[in-house]
Amino acid sequence: MIHTELFSVLRTFTPQEFKQLGRIVRSKPHGGNQKNQVLYQILRSYYPAFELSPTDIRKVYKRLYPRKDFNENALRRTFNSLLNCTENLLLQAELDDDSYLYRKQLIDVARRAGLFKLFEQTLTKLHAELDGRQIKDSFYRREKTELYERLYAHIEHNKYDYTDSTLEELIDANHQLTLHYKALCTEYQDRISQQKDVLSEKANKSASCQL
Repeated sequence: MIHTELFSVLRTFTPQEFKQLGRIVRSKPHGGNQKNQVLYQILRSYYPAFELSPTDIRKVYKRLYPRKDFNENALRRTFNSLLNCTENLLLQAELDDDSYLYRKQLIDVARRAGLFKLFEQTLTKLHAELDGRQIKDSFYRREKTELYERLYAHIEHNKYDYTDSTLEELIDANHQLTLHYKALCTEYQDRISQQKDVLSEKANKSASCQL
């Protein structure tokens, strides 16, 4: 069946999410693609199972391209375009549910727009959110390091402002980076040891069976 990936995603959508997808395909960024809108309208009748037979697929193509012979590649491109819309919907839902991820995206938007004040304010909020976590795990250390890197990479940040606060930031950035990579090394060493044990046990069992 053509594009089972698209159908797999669509099957997970609630009625509300499927309606939201319709709004996305009609929105300005995607509104120029009439095929997306037509395909969405066609697929509404297959919600929520989206079980399309080869005959159904050809009917879909005929409605999309009424005066053309069946072309699987053209249909795949159209399905891929709608799949991109579903990915945008899933990403937006994730951003709406995760304030930290939303703000992290916002610092990139602020950087590209040249809004350094907003960039700094958002970074401060992200640091505060991280510092408010009870568990300072590998995620905490990785994110702290990444936020410092984004700050020092910004063209408007004064990297040569020799103040106590700048020194404290550098010390903390170095500390978090050191802890992060130490934790990663320990984690990978544990995985290596575990895999060695499993492989050794398999080898021993195999040798016993051959006796």
